[in-house]
Amino acid sequence: MINFQTHKEELLPLLKKAESTRKLFRFFKTLNYISVFYIVFIFFSYEIIFHSFSFYHNEEWYIKKIIIWGPFFACNYINYRYKIKHESCQANVLYAFLRNVLTDFKFYPKKRLKRRELAKSGLFDNPHSFCKTGLLLGKVGNTKLSIGNVASRTGSILDNFIMIPVINLFVLSILYTIPLFTKKSLDQLFYNFLGMLAVADFNKKIKGTILVLPDKLEKKMGYFAKRLQSKHLEKIQLVNLEDPIFEKEFKVYATHQVEARYALTPSLMHRISTLKKKINRPIMLSFKGNTLYIAVEHPHGFFTLPQNKNNVSADALEDFYNEVTMAIDIVEDLNLNTKIWG
Repeated sequence: MINFQTHKEELLPLLKKAESTRKLFRFFKTLNYISVFYIVFIFFSYEIIFHSFSFYHNEEWYIKKIIIWGPFFACNYINYRYKIKHESCQANVLYAFLRNVLTDFKFYPKKRLKRRELAKSGLFDNPHSFCKTGLLLGKVGNTKLSIGNVASRTGSILDNFIMIPVINLFVLSILYTIPLFTKKSLDQLFYNFLGMLAVADFNKKIKGTILVLPDKLEKKMGYFAKRLQSKHLEKIQLVNLEDPIFEKEFKVYATHQVEARYALTPSLMHRISTLKKKINRPIMLSFKGNTLYIAVEHPHGFFTLPQNKNNVSADALEDFYNEVTMAIDIVEDLNLNTKIWG
Protein backbone atom coordinates (compact mmCIF):
# COMPACT_ATOMS: atom_id res chain seq x y z
CA MET A 1 0.00 0.00 0.00
CA ILE A 2 1.43 3.35 -1.05
CA ASN A 3 1.66 5.96 1.69
CA PHE A 4 1.01 9.08 -0.37
CA GLN A 5 1.35 11.40 2.59
CA THR A 6 4.94 10.27 3.13
CA HIS A 7 5.78 10.73 -0.53
CA LYS A 8 4.15 14.16 -0.57
CA GLU A 9 6.24 15.25 2.40
CA GLU A 10 9.42 14.06 0.66
CA LEU A 11 8.43 15.79 -2.57
CA LEU A 12 7.03 18.93 -0.93
CA PRO A 13 9.65 21.39 -2.31
CA LEU A 14 9.15 20.06 -5.84
CA LEU A 15 5.36 19.99 -5.45
CA LYS A 16 5.27 23.60 -4.22
CA LYS A 17 7.34 24.73 -7.19
CA ALA A 18 5.12 22.80 -9.59
CA GLU A 19 2.00 24.26 -7.99
CA SER A 20 3.36 27.79 -8.27
CA THR A 21 4.07 27.38 -11.98
CA ARG A 22 0.71 25.62 -12.51
CA LYS A 23 -1.19 28.64 -11.15
CA LEU A 24 0.81 31.11 -13.23
CA PHE A 25 0.48 28.97 -16.35
CA ARG A 26 -3.31 28.65 -15.95
CA PHE A 27 -3.60 32.41 -15.30
CA PHE A 28 -1.71 33.44 -18.43
CA LYS A 29 -3.42 30.75 -20.47
CA THR A 30 -6.82 32.17 -19.52
CA LEU A 31 -5.55 35.69 -20.19
CA ASN A 32 -4.34 34.52 -23.58
CA TYR A 33 -7.77 33.06 -24.43
CA ILE A 34 -9.47 36.31 -23.42
CA SER A 35 -7.02 38.44 -25.41
CA VAL A 36 -7.78 36.51 -28.60
CA PHE A 37 -11.51 36.94 -28.11
CA TYR A 38 -11.07 40.65 -27.33
CA ILE A 39 -8.85 41.42 -30.31
CA VAL A 40 -10.85 39.58 -32.93
CA PHE A 41 -14.34 40.59 -31.92
CA ILE A 42 -13.59 44.17 -30.85
CA PHE A 43 -10.57 45.60 -32.60
CA PHE A 44 -10.61 43.45 -35.70
CA SER A 45 -14.23 44.43 -36.34
CA TYR A 46 -13.09 48.05 -36.18
CA GLU A 47 -10.37 47.35 -38.74
CA ILE A 48 -12.84 45.73 -41.14
CA ILE A 49 -15.22 48.67 -40.94
CA PHE A 50 -12.72 51.48 -41.22
CA HIS A 51 -9.69 50.07 -43.02
CA SER A 52 -10.80 47.22 -45.28
CA PHE A 53 -10.79 49.45 -48.38
CA SER A 54 -7.90 51.63 -47.40
CA PHE A 55 -4.73 51.11 -49.42
CA TYR A 56 -2.75 53.78 -47.63
CA HIS A 57 -1.70 53.28 -44.04
CA ASN A 58 -0.06 56.15 -42.21
CA GLU A 59 2.19 56.02 -39.14
CA GLU A 60 -0.81 56.27 -36.79
CA TRP A 61 -2.29 53.08 -38.31
CA TYR A 62 0.89 51.12 -37.59
CA ILE A 63 1.03 52.44 -34.03
CA LYS A 64 -2.55 51.25 -33.50
CA LYS A 65 -1.55 47.84 -34.80
CA ILE A 66 1.26 47.60 -32.26
CA ILE A 67 -1.02 48.74 -29.43
CA ILE A 68 -3.71 46.25 -30.44
CA TRP A 69 -1.58 43.19 -31.15
CA GLY A 70 1.31 43.86 -28.78
CA PRO A 71 -0.48 42.69 -25.60
CA PHE A 72 -1.71 39.54 -27.38
CA PHE A 73 1.76 38.47 -28.51
CA ALA A 74 3.14 39.35 -25.07
CA CYS A 75 0.50 37.17 -23.35
CA ASN A 76 1.10 34.39 -25.85
CA TYR A 77 4.84 34.45 -25.25
CA ILE A 78 4.53 34.56 -21.45
CA ASN A 79 1.96 31.76 -21.55
CA TYR A 80 4.33 29.61 -23.62
CA ARG A 81 7.25 30.29 -21.29
CA TYR A 82 5.25 29.32 -18.20
CA LYS A 83 3.95 26.24 -19.97
CA ILE A 84 7.53 25.07 -20.58
CA LYS A 85 8.51 25.95 -17.02
CA HIS A 86 5.50 24.15 -15.56
CA GLU A 87 6.14 21.03 -17.66
CA SER A 88 9.75 21.01 -16.45
CA CYS A 89 8.74 21.32 -12.78
CA GLN A 90 6.05 18.69 -13.26
CA ALA A 91 8.54 16.29 -14.88
CA ASN A 92 10.85 16.66 -11.86
CA VAL A 93 7.99 15.67 -9.55
CA LEU A 94 6.97 12.67 -11.64
CA TYR A 95 10.55 11.45 -12.03
CA ALA A 96 11.24 11.60 -8.28
CA PHE A 97 7.88 10.01 -7.44
CA LEU A 98 8.04 7.13 -9.94
CA ARG A 99 11.64 6.38 -9.01
CA ASN A 100 10.44 5.61 -5.47
CA VAL A 101 7.19 3.74 -6.19
CA LEU A 102 7.97 1.74 -9.35
CA THR A 103 11.05 -0.40 -8.74
CA ASP A 104 10.67 -2.50 -11.90
CA PHE A 105 10.24 0.48 -14.22
CA LYS A 106 12.27 3.53 -15.12
CA PHE A 107 10.78 6.84 -16.14
CA TYR A 108 12.55 9.10 -18.63
CA PRO A 109 10.89 12.55 -18.54
CA LYS A 110 12.81 13.91 -21.55
CA LYS A 111 12.64 10.85 -23.81
CA ARG A 112 9.85 9.88 -26.18
CA LEU A 113 8.41 6.74 -27.68
CA LYS A 114 10.08 6.16 -31.04
CA ARG A 115 8.19 7.67 -33.96
CA ARG A 116 8.33 4.44 -35.94
CA GLU A 117 6.24 2.70 -33.28
CA LEU A 118 3.31 4.96 -34.20
CA ALA A 119 3.51 3.97 -37.85
CA LYS A 120 4.03 0.27 -37.06
CA SER A 121 0.96 0.21 -34.83
CA GLY A 122 -1.35 1.15 -37.71
CA LEU A 123 -3.25 3.36 -35.28
CA PHE A 124 -1.26 6.58 -35.69
CA ASP A 125 0.29 6.43 -39.14
CA ASN A 126 -0.70 9.91 -40.31
CA PRO A 127 1.90 12.72 -40.54
CA HIS A 128 0.23 14.74 -37.78
CA SER A 129 0.80 12.10 -35.09
CA PHE A 130 3.76 12.54 -32.78
CA CYS A 131 5.18 11.37 -29.46
CA LYS A 132 5.29 13.86 -26.63
CA THR A 133 7.90 13.76 -23.87
CA GLY A 134 7.68 11.09 -21.22
CA LEU A 135 8.66 7.42 -21.53
CA LEU A 136 8.22 4.57 -19.04
CA LEU A 137 10.19 1.36 -19.63
CA GLY A 138 10.13 -1.91 -17.71
CA LYS A 139 8.95 -5.48 -17.51
CA VAL A 140 5.95 -7.24 -15.98
CA GLY A 141 7.03 -10.83 -15.53
CA ASN A 142 8.52 -11.80 -18.89
CA THR A 143 6.68 -9.11 -20.83
CA LYS A 144 8.57 -5.98 -21.88
CA LEU A 145 6.43 -2.84 -21.71
CA SER A 146 7.00 0.66 -23.06
CA ILE A 147 4.51 3.43 -22.32
CA GLY A 148 4.61 6.74 -24.16
CA ASN A 149 2.66 9.96 -24.47
CA VAL A 150 0.95 10.43 -27.86
CA ALA A 151 -0.93 13.20 -29.64
CA SER A 152 -2.60 12.89 -33.03
CA ARG A 153 -4.78 14.95 -35.28
CA THR A 154 -6.24 14.56 -38.74
CA GLY A 155 -7.63 17.15 -41.09
CA SER A 156 -11.07 18.57 -40.47
CA ILE A 157 -13.36 21.14 -42.01
CA LEU A 158 -11.82 23.77 -39.74
CA ASP A 159 -8.50 23.36 -41.55
CA ASN A 160 -10.11 24.75 -44.69
CA PHE A 161 -11.26 27.89 -42.88
CA ILE A 162 -7.85 28.38 -41.25
CA MET A 163 -6.40 29.04 -44.70
CA ILE A 164 -8.86 31.85 -45.50
CA PRO A 165 -7.74 35.36 -44.46
CA VAL A 166 -10.03 37.21 -42.03
CA ILE A 167 -12.21 34.13 -41.46
CA ASN A 168 -9.27 32.28 -39.93
CA LEU A 169 -9.05 34.86 -37.15
CA PHE A 170 -12.70 34.34 -36.24
CA VAL A 171 -12.19 30.57 -36.25
CA LEU A 172 -9.21 30.93 -33.95
CA SER A 173 -11.14 33.22 -31.65
CA ILE A 174 -13.91 30.63 -31.35
CA LEU A 175 -11.39 27.88 -30.58
CA TYR A 176 -9.74 30.06 -27.94
CA THR A 177 -13.09 31.04 -26.42
CA ILE A 178 -14.53 27.52 -25.98
CA PRO A 179 -12.15 26.59 -23.10
CA LEU A 180 -13.41 29.59 -21.14
CA PHE A 181 -16.93 28.14 -20.99
CA THR A 182 -16.32 24.37 -21.11
CA LYS A 183 -14.07 21.79 -19.47
CA LYS A 184 -12.26 21.14 -22.75
CA SER A 185 -8.75 22.47 -23.21
CA LEU A 186 -7.38 23.92 -26.44
CA ASP A 187 -5.35 20.73 -26.90
CA GLN A 188 -8.52 18.64 -26.74
CA LEU A 189 -10.09 20.80 -29.45
CA PHE A 190 -7.01 20.72 -31.63
CA TYR A 191 -6.06 17.04 -31.34
CA ASN A 192 -8.30 14.10 -32.19
CA PHE A 193 -6.41 11.86 -29.79
CA LEU A 194 -4.48 12.61 -26.63
CA GLY A 195 -3.31 9.83 -24.39
CA MET A 196 -0.98 6.93 -23.92
CA LEU A 197 0.34 4.26 -26.24
CA ALA A 198 1.61 1.08 -24.60
CA VAL A 199 3.88 -1.24 -26.58
CA ALA A 200 4.04 -4.77 -25.15
CA ASP A 201 5.43 -8.14 -26.14
CA PHE A 202 2.85 -10.52 -27.57
CA ASN A 203 3.67 -14.21 -27.32
CA LYS A 204 2.72 -15.06 -30.86
CA LYS A 205 4.01 -13.74 -34.14
CA ILE A 206 1.05 -12.28 -36.03
CA LYS A 207 1.01 -12.39 -39.82
CA GLY A 208 -0.10 -9.04 -41.13
CA THR A 209 -2.08 -6.65 -38.94
CA ILE A 210 -5.07 -6.92 -36.62
CA LEU A 211 -6.86 -3.74 -35.50
CA VAL A 212 -9.36 -3.67 -32.65
CA LEU A 213 -11.24 -0.36 -32.77
CA PRO A 214 -14.19 1.12 -30.88
CA ASP A 215 -17.45 0.11 -32.54
CA LYS A 216 -19.09 3.54 -32.59
CA LEU A 217 -16.16 5.32 -34.15
CA GLU A 218 -17.89 8.58 -34.98
CA LYS A 219 -19.35 8.99 -31.50
CA LYS A 220 -16.34 7.90 -29.46
CA MET A 221 -13.31 8.95 -31.48
CA GLY A 222 -14.71 11.51 -33.89
CA TYR A 223 -13.15 12.40 -37.21
CA PHE A 224 -9.86 10.71 -36.35
CA ALA A 225 -11.52 7.29 -36.12
CA LYS A 226 -13.49 7.89 -39.30
CA ARG A 227 -10.31 8.62 -41.24
CA LEU A 228 -8.59 5.67 -39.62
CA GLN A 229 -11.37 3.28 -40.55
CA SER A 230 -11.77 4.39 -44.15
CA LYS A 231 -8.03 4.35 -44.74
CA HIS A 232 -7.64 0.71 -43.82
CA LEU A 233 -10.85 -0.68 -45.29
CA GLU A 234 -9.22 -1.11 -48.70
CA LYS A 235 -6.28 -3.02 -47.25
CA ILE A 236 -7.86 -5.19 -44.59
CA GLN A 237 -11.17 -6.90 -44.02
CA LEU A 238 -13.82 -6.64 -41.38
CA VAL A 239 -13.78 -9.74 -39.16
CA ASN A 240 -17.02 -10.99 -37.60
CA LEU A 241 -16.48 -12.81 -34.32
CA GLU A 242 -18.85 -14.92 -32.26
CA ASP A 243 -18.85 -12.75 -29.15
CA PRO A 244 -21.86 -10.38 -28.97
CA ILE A 245 -20.53 -8.54 -25.90
CA PHE A 246 -17.16 -7.92 -27.55
CA GLU A 247 -18.68 -6.91 -30.90
CA LYS A 248 -20.98 -4.45 -29.13
CA GLU A 249 -17.88 -2.51 -28.07
CA PHE A 250 -15.39 -3.18 -30.87
CA LYS A 251 -14.91 -3.77 -34.56
CA VAL A 252 -12.03 -5.97 -35.73
CA TYR A 253 -10.15 -5.48 -39.01
CA ALA A 254 -7.40 -7.83 -40.16
CA THR A 255 -5.32 -8.72 -43.18
CA HIS A 256 -5.97 -12.41 -42.49
CA GLN A 257 -9.36 -13.56 -41.18
CA VAL A 258 -8.02 -16.89 -39.86
CA GLU A 259 -5.13 -15.17 -38.10
CA ALA A 260 -7.51 -12.78 -36.34
CA ARG A 261 -9.69 -15.62 -35.07
CA TYR A 262 -6.59 -17.52 -33.94
CA ALA A 263 -5.16 -14.58 -31.97
CA LEU A 264 -8.45 -13.20 -30.59
CA THR A 265 -9.54 -16.19 -28.56
CA PRO A 266 -12.77 -16.05 -26.54
CA SER A 267 -10.66 -15.61 -23.41
CA LEU A 268 -8.74 -12.65 -24.82
CA MET A 269 -11.90 -10.99 -26.18
CA HIS A 270 -13.47 -11.29 -22.73
CA ARG A 271 -10.39 -9.73 -21.15
CA ILE A 272 -10.40 -6.83 -23.63
CA SER A 273 -14.09 -6.15 -22.91
CA THR A 274 -13.38 -6.25 -19.16
CA LEU A 275 -10.41 -3.90 -19.62
CA LYS A 276 -12.61 -1.43 -21.49
CA LYS A 277 -15.10 -1.40 -18.60
CA LYS A 278 -12.31 -1.03 -16.05
CA ILE A 279 -10.66 1.91 -17.80
CA ASN A 280 -13.98 3.44 -18.90
CA ARG A 281 -12.29 5.32 -21.73
CA PRO A 282 -11.97 4.78 -25.48
CA ILE A 283 -9.27 2.19 -26.21
CA MET A 284 -7.75 0.84 -29.42
CA LEU A 285 -5.55 -2.21 -29.92
CA SER A 286 -3.28 -3.36 -32.70
CA PHE A 287 -1.48 -6.68 -33.16
CA LYS A 288 1.52 -6.71 -35.48
CA GLY A 289 4.38 -9.17 -35.54
CA ASN A 290 5.02 -10.19 -31.96
CA THR A 291 3.95 -6.81 -30.59
CA LEU A 292 0.71 -5.57 -29.07
CA TYR A 293 -0.13 -1.85 -29.15
CA ILE A 294 -2.74 -0.44 -26.76
CA ALA A 295 -3.87 3.18 -27.04
CA VAL A 296 -5.96 4.72 -24.25
CA GLU A 297 -7.41 8.19 -24.49
CA HIS A 298 -6.53 10.68 -21.73
CA PRO A 299 -8.13 14.13 -22.14
CA HIS A 300 -5.08 16.07 -20.89
CA GLY A 301 -2.40 13.71 -22.16
CA PHE A 302 -0.40 11.12 -20.26
CA PHE A 303 2.42 11.67 -17.74
CA THR A 304 0.83 14.86 -16.46
CA LEU A 305 -0.62 15.97 -13.16
CA PRO A 306 -4.21 17.26 -13.34
CA GLN A 307 -4.15 20.95 -14.28
CA ASN A 308 -7.35 21.67 -12.38
CA LYS A 309 -6.11 20.30 -9.04
CA ASN A 310 -3.78 21.75 -6.44
CA ASN A 311 -0.55 19.78 -6.67
CA VAL A 312 0.14 20.09 -2.94
CA SER A 313 -3.18 19.80 -1.10
CA ALA A 314 -5.37 17.85 -3.55
CA ASP A 315 -5.08 14.22 -4.68
CA ALA A 316 -3.28 15.03 -7.95
CA LEU A 317 -0.43 12.65 -7.17
CA GLU A 318 -2.88 9.85 -6.35
CA ASP A 319 -4.71 10.37 -9.65
CA PHE A 320 -1.46 10.19 -11.58
CA TYR A 321 -0.35 7.03 -9.78
CA ASN A 322 -3.67 5.33 -10.50
CA GLU A 323 -3.38 6.13 -14.22
CA VAL A 324 0.16 4.78 -14.46
CA THR A 325 -0.54 1.58 -12.51
CA MET A 326 -3.69 1.01 -14.57
CA ALA A 327 -1.54 1.18 -17.70
CA ILE A 328 1.01 -1.27 -16.28
CA ASP A 329 -1.75 -3.62 -15.13
CA ILE A 330 -2.81 -4.07 -18.77
CA VAL A 331 -0.20 -6.83 -19.02
CA GLU A 332 -1.96 -8.81 -16.28
CA ASP A 333 -5.45 -7.75 -17.39
CA LEU A 334 -4.83 -9.24 -20.84
CA ASN A 335 -2.80 -12.14 -19.47
CA LEU A 336 0.13 -11.33 -21.77
CA ASN A 337 2.56 -13.49 -19.79
CA THR A 338 0.60 -16.59 -20.83
CA LYS A 339 0.37 -18.08 -24.32
CA ILE A 340 -3.28 -17.41 -25.03
CA TRP A 341 -3.46 -19.86 -27.92
CA GLY A 342 -1.93 -22.81 -26.12
